[in-house]
Amino acid sequence: MKNIYKLIGTIVLSFNLVVPNLVLIAQESSVTSILNDNLDSSGLNQGQLVNCFDTYKFQNIDISSGLSQSIYNPGDMVEISADIFNKNTYPIIDAEVRAKILKSHPNPVEDRAKYITIDDIILKDNLILKPNESYNLKYDYFIPVDATGGDYIVQYYIYNQDRFNLAGLSFTEDVVGNITSFSVEGKFSDIYLDKTNITVDGKIHNSRGFMTQHESNKNIPVKLPLINSTSENQEMEVSYKLYKWDSILENNFIKEEKQVVIVNANSKLSLEYNIEAQEEPVYYLVITAKKYGELAESTAKKQTMAHIRFAIEGENKPRINWVGLDKYPFKKGDEVQLVVCAHNTSNSTDLGPIRILSVVRDIRGRILTRVDYEGKMLSAVSGLSNTFKVDRSLNIVNIETSIYNSNNELVDNIKTTYNCKDINPELCSDESNFWNIFITIISIIGISAGVVMFIRYNKLKK
Repeated sequence: MKNIYKLIGTIVLSFNLVVPNLVLIAQESSVTSILNDNLDSSGLNQGQLVNCFDTYKFQNIDISSGLSQSIYNPGDMVEISADIFNKNTYPIIDAEVRAKILKSHPNPVEDRAKYITIDDIILKDNLILKPNESYNLKYDYFIPVDATGGDYIVQYYIYNQDRFNLAGLSFTEDVVGNITSFSVEGKFSDIYLDKTNITVDGKIHNSRGFMTQHESNKNIPVKLPLINSTSENQEMEVSYKLYKWDSILENNFIKEEKQVVIVNANSKLSLEYNIEAQEEPVYYLVITAKKYGELAESTAKKQTMAHIRFAIEGENKPRINWVGLDKYPFKKGDEVQLVVCAHNTSNSTDLGPIRILSVVRDIRGRILTRVDYEGKMLSAVSGLSNTFKVDRSLNIVNIETSIYNSNNELVDNIKTTYNCKDINPELCSDESNFWNIFITIISIIGISAGVVMFIRYNKLKK
């Protein structure tokens, strides 16, 4: 009898410990590999090579925008209205809608610059779009009371998770999500950064063209004129914000420097900023000139901007271009694909070996699928994927994606969370809650039974 009680107690306790691991094993998906001429197929540890753009469809977010009127006066409010439509089969999470306000240049030069940049603003952040869902955005933009007359445009950009461009490229003026235009009546004298005369290390910079290429490990001077066409001297504060790659990801910020200058009436002042180019393949400089002492909420806003982007030869740094699931929420029986897009940020191939690791887990940390690659990285965007079959509804799914260079140093990382309550609460399931309760009850019963058996076994020994 003693041995029977001992055996039963051992079985119950063992079952209690094994149940969670049985569930984990059931969640693991099979891994397949196929040949592909782009990346090293031999470097695939888990997953397969795919065309990134079969899933990540750039410009697949439509934005149709309009204004309350076409002609305004300084100090007027511009009511911006935009319908944003997600044409993808998967949701867009943590999206931002950005806009640049530009005014026609008095002496435009094709490709170099056709506009003066006035402002760079976020119209909407933390936006979530279901598949095939439309969102109506409203934003009030106030024209400064001392704004100059002319033709203005609003350029729209959409990206998500502070890095993935969905409509337009936030660092350019020639690839945009959409454009709306209006006119302002009034004076034409102004103070502005002249983007038609930007040079980077002596090379002409086109704000509507390809980046210039420059040598590494040297100081690169960026020059442009600040023009004052008014009849009064202007005291201006100039800010130089330097980034790697672009300005939308906070971690890309390198440093900021400021200076105060005086630009005489009807004259221009040459500005110069030196960048010590080292290990970054791409630098992005945002120059802002505003009236000295002017408050951010001032209605008499004098501001002008320039966005300058250039490349450094011979520097490599792989980057995550996009990562996500091809559907969510999903139900039991669905087959879901994880897609990871990556590229080298220079125009050459990084022989590496570069490692890409992307892991999908449920809320309890159990692995649903993963992508694991180690090999060369191309400048062109390449895709990797893996699939898993859903055996139950999941209200929260987490993805962590990392890239390591040839020295096994982490060079890029992003954590992505799909939460059913945020995306589509109507499709959330109670199944996962039921499963957690079930496991908890089994655990309590198992522990209790084991304790009872152990006590009775000890009593029988006496």
